[in-house]
Amino acid sequence: MANAIRLTLPVRTPSATVLLAGVYGAGAVVRVQSSSSETGTFADLSGTGSTPTIPIVSGTETYTAADPGGTSASWYRARLEDSGATRVSDWSVVTRTVYPF
Repeated sequence: MANAIRLTLPVRTPSATVLLAGVYGAGAVVRVQSSSSETGTFADLSGTGSTPTIPIVSGTETYTAADPGGTSASWYRARLEDSGATRVSDWSVVTRTVYPF
């Protein structure tokens, strides 16, 4: 994965809060998507070694995603989800690096 783009994803909401049953619950994840343009169609990260979803872990406030097909021109967004993607946050700002949400 030497050529992969690595994204640092700080989560503003404490993980203990995210994991509460009334918020996103025990199976909460960060979902990461990319696009070749800022206003293009976004899709989950894919390819060997990619991390389209990252489990939220209590006590961890920063996560790392890997995009093996990414380039310096790729655009990214992320959101929090429950385990079934039925409760979701808004998408982060679309950017070349994902802002915290």
